[in-house]
Amino acid sequence: MKKIGYVGVLTGIRKNEKEKPDNRKSFTLLYDPEKPILYSSAKVTIGGKTIFTDKAIWDTGATMTFISHATAERFGTIPDDHGTSISATDRNDADIYLAIVELPGGIIFRDIEVWDVDLSHHGAEVVIGMDIISKGKLVVETVNNIPTFSFSIE
Repeated sequence: MKKIGYVGVLTGIRKNEKEKPDNRKSFTLLYDPEKPILYSSAKVTIGGKTIFTDKAIWDTGATMTFISHATAERFGTIPDDHGTSISATDRNDADIYLAIVELPGGIIFRDIEVWDVDLSHHGAEVVIGMDIISKGKLVVETVNNIPTFSFSIE
């Protein structure tokens, strides 16, 4: 069966009666109100090779996490799978790699499928999608009319 991933356009701690230690990890994301985009740094490892980017875009409209064609070529590894990437404007075949995705705050996701797609219009090497975002808690708070975005995971 062929896999399908959708490319989008941006869009408390539980405690039981026996107080357990706070294992929550969190960090604040950067927000560019002029674009508007939400981003963070990220480290992606595929086949033992690692890249680091200061601008991994967070996209709640994307079902999967993506890397750019240029980034995939730098890894030079054989894809683990193939699928079809669907956006609002097109549909393309995509290579899929199993990766380790490391985010600020010591948050690490292993065996994440990252899809090789054209990200030239995003100006980014990595797009973090709902496959990762849904594993944690993305919070938007407004203080003095300034939005602040944070991500946490237990």
